[in-house]
Amino acid sequence: MQEVKPSSDGRIPLPAEIRQALDLHEGESLQWDIVDGEVRLSTRRARLAKARRLAAPYLAEASTDDFLAARHLQEATD
Repeated sequence: MQEVKPSSDGRIPLPAEIRQALDLHEGESLQWDIVDGEVRLSTRRARLAKARRLAAPYLAEASTDDFLAARHLQEATD
């Protein structure tokens, strides 16, 4: 386990090891959750990928054209 200390203004440097593990690039947003007293870091890109993986089993294999056609049909019947 690695250790870092906050500076006098409360900033904590993010070690290269963590940036590399998260594939974090300059200017990219970093999000965190505090769960059971622990901080969990993730990138927006990683969270989006996780959401897509979780949703995939519930999404029909349909094209955008199929979706739009169904939407137009629904609007016509409303």
